[in-house]
Amino acid sequence: MKIEDLKKKFKHKTKADLEDLDLALRAVPFLVRKVEALEAELTKRDERIFHLTSQMKKLPPLSGNWSKGDSKWSVLIDEDKNRLHLSFSGAFDYKLMKIASNNITPILSNIQKGCDVINDIGHLDGMDNRVKFHFKKILYTLDVMGVGRIIHILQTGQEPIVTVLQDMSQNAGYQTFTAVSIDEANNILDKSNQFLKV
Repeated sequence: MKIEDLKKKFKHKTKADLEDLDLALRAVPFLVRKVEALEAELTKRDERIFHLTSQMKKLPPLSGNWSKGDSKWSVLIDEDKNRLHLSFSGAFDYKLMKIASNNITPILSNIQKGCDVINDIGHLDGMDNRVKFHFKKILYTLDVMGVGRIIHILQTGQEPIVTVLQDMSQNAGYQTFTAVSIDEANNILDKSNQFLKV
């Protein structure tokens, strides 16, 4: 028995005729098995959709904010402008910078090639050699992801920190620049390269 034959025979009928009774009686068990097979297939598809949906929810977020004591760090990806915002404030020892790096690095997998970076370190209290290692880890990840330019926001007196960061990226494929505020950094990136200051 074929489903196509039954469709041709009964598609336009509201009930079976007496002459079709034998065929209809044989068709009922056949159709029940077909319905069961379709139900099983739908159940499998629902399970697959649920699995795929749960996998999508596991994707890294586009932003994050963290703090411990007086120290704070954050990351935000602006997809419209293809721009990454990083921010560090307060004092970071080796252990805390490792935590910050581990928080930030998974989110960096969402940036697109050529992404510009604004790194706000204007309120960062110094950087010893052990802390530098985890900054290098973040900068290395950015290099691997193929970022465009990095602008470090700093205040007067923080030049040694920026010198360290620029030295870290000297052999990488991106340029580093400086600004004194987030607004200035955004304005710089919104304009052409000729307005960038080293």
